[in-house]
Amino acid sequence: MMTHLGTRVIHTERLILRKITDDDLAMICSWMSDPEITKYEDWIPHDGVNYTRGCILCVDLFCQVCVTILYNMQIQASEMF
Repeated sequence: MMTHLGTRVIHTERLILRKITDDDLAMICSWMSDPEITKYEDWIPHDGVNYTRGCILCVDLFCQVCVTILYNMQIQASEMF
């Protein structure tokens, strides 16, 4: 079974991609709760930082499961040949 090792940090000259932290929640909540921004999205506007935190936790868990499933599928398919 594959063990999720977490999100890797990617640095470029002008950009840093990293996992979302609690320090980011207020900023994320501010645009995820803005009706002008969310009117074309498929989610309801967030009603607070705790709601945003819950959404991020769900996405993180979903990604961990999907990576594990896809990785396992790829290994199984390669073992067939």
